[in-house]
Amino acid sequence: MIKPTPGGLALISATAIAAGAHAQTAGGAADRPVATAHATDVAAVYVFGKRLEGVGTAVAASAGEVSFAKFEDRPLLRPGELVEVVPGLVATQHSGDTKANQYFLRGFNLDHGTDFSVKFDGVPMNLRTHAHGQGYLDLNGIIPEVIELIKYHKGPYYADVGDFSNAGSASFDTFSRGTPSYVEATYGSYDFGRLLAVKGFGDRGFLAGELDTYRSPYDHPDNFRKLDFIGRVGLGDWSLTGLAYAAKTNANDQIAQRAVEQGLITALGSLDPTDGARTSRFILSLQRIKDDGWYVNAYAQRYYLALYSNFTYFLRDPVNGDQFEQLDDRYTFGGAVTRTWPQPVFGATIRTGVDFRDDYIPKIGLYFTRARQILSTVRQDRVNEYSGDAWGDATRAFGPVRITAGLRFDDFGGDVTSDDPRNSGSDNATLVSPRSPRRGASPPRSRSMPTPARGSIRTTSEGRPRPSCRARTIPARRFPSSQPPGARKSAPATNAEGSRQP
Repeated sequence: MIKPTPGGLALISATAIAAGAHAQTAGGAADRPVATAHATDVAAVYVFGKRLEGVGTAVAASAGEVSFAKFEDRPLLRPGELVEVVPGLVATQHSGDTKANQYFLRGFNLDHGTDFSVKFDGVPMNLRTHAHGQGYLDLNGIIPEVIELIKYHKGPYYADVGDFSNAGSASFDTFSRGTPSYVEATYGSYDFGRLLAVKGFGDRGFLAGELDTYRSPYDHPDNFRKLDFIGRVGLGDWSLTGLAYAAKTNANDQIAQRAVEQGLITALGSLDPTDGARTSRFILSLQRIKDDGWYVNAYAQRYYLALYSNFTYFLRDPVNGDQFEQLDDRYTFGGAVTRTWPQPVFGATIRTGVDFRDDYIPKIGLYFTRARQILSTVRQDRVNEYSGDAWGDATRAFGPVRITAGLRFDDFGGDVTSDDPRNSGSDNATLVSPRSPRRGASPPRSRSMPTPARGSIRTTSEGRPRPSCRARTIPARRFPSSQPPGARKSAPATNAEGSRQP
């Protein structure tokens, strides 16, 4: 017996009503007015799927896309946790809400982003020669509610991604259409508060603003404050995206257990309540979005971070304490052009691209401080680091096997002007495939996708990229002492992360 479905019943009912109306009109046409139909405007309805089918289209099993519907209800402690939609990737908190997450992929520690790159509407978010760590990836200025799609790749197999992508990469794309408009307010324990307002306008435009506050449960409150705005507007075949973000906080770092046992502080206390950070970031990005095989983008960034930390309390300086400041003040400019060729060449689909980036850092330094006041300078530099790359890949099917092979050429350069002339200088390095990995080159990146019976996919991948290094280490001839005047000479010489200088 075939059971009627709701859709079938609706169709039958609609047909019967239409037939009855037709018969009645035909029978009384002489004495009844004929109804006139009027067009009604219906608002557009956008449906966001959770994921896209990747079998037969994704270049590898470790690549994919995640849409807004998949993570819109996902609870987040910090915006950086959005990257956890990438299978196998974990983002942890570290020293307050203004500091970048630490990232782990497939069990490997990626520090603050050294080996995992992220782009936001085409803008690279990793920071070279950063005061705290190479490839520093701070995603705290992103508003999760305006992210429409996250694309990711794991592994170094892709010719179109380069620096900081040894373990993988991701791109965050904001809403291109149908942005909802709403206001949302949240309040929680320890004076946690969040006010979010999103307004969609036009075909591809929106403006979102966010205000966050958090006192925290510690004896010396974090008093976290964050304000950020993200907006996008369509300009014909182009799209303009802007981001403005500022935040500050106190940081409650690790404490010594013996200090708690001796009653010096409580378990929620701090040995240096003046630790913390101030940061800001401003981004402007212009993208060509016409679907004709050409992708063009240009961007400019302004970034600032003053980070105050104290990992060793009073070990090096028993009088003033061991607090230090890491300062990063920079401008970043760059762009990219990508071409997907419309006609196959010898049966292969060809993609090519070029990128350019320049990081101008007028002031980057490490200082000994007390209660955020500078006592002495360990090192201070002015850096201009620049890079350019060209890449290409080709994909062709050979029966049940599809092969993608790519080449990438990178050129890095930097100029350093240090407070110690012995640490000033300039240099550049070129990475081109194929060359000896020991010289920092990358062999061709390739992937093959055999397609056995019954629709299953098996993939193999190979690639050996090399990341950029901190520009300040290239001309360095003298490592400044990490000992302040009058400090204990037995204290180890370390930098801010407990490793070698600078």
